Amino acid sequence: MEPVALLWLTGASLVAGTVYGFAGFGAALIFMPLAAIVVEPAVAIAALSVSAVSSLVTVVPSAWRACDRRAVLTMLGAAVVGLPFGVWILTLMDVITLRWAVSVIAILTLAALVSGWRYRGTPGVPAWLGVGAAVG
Repeated sequence: MEPVALLWLTGASLVAGTVYGFAGFGAALIFMPLAAIVVEPAVAIAALSVSAVSSLVTVVPSAWRACDRRAVLTMLGAAVVGLPFGVWILTLMDVITLRWAVSVIAILTLAALVSGWRYRGTPGVPAWLGVGAAVG
């Protein structure tokens, strides 16, 4: 990897980690579009996933006590089932198209957050399955 690309990834990781540290979420919204500039989206996803492992120690124990376990386990199951399809999509799609897709999704998500939009309904099993499958 080129030194400039490595510096770019390091900077993106530091900024994303800082946001995550203050807000508790949003690291992927920052890291993915920035990382996808210098590495393939599949590599960026892998790097984000590896860096998120630290959350298992820092966030998961207290979150597990406070969460809706049925919802979490339903989404986790759907993510595991959807994962092979997600990996397959990553191997088939053109890198430039994936980069644009990641960027557009990040911008739309950011726009929804900034606008104050909130989901007002009560999610149930279909929503949990849909979110989990999309994560996979």
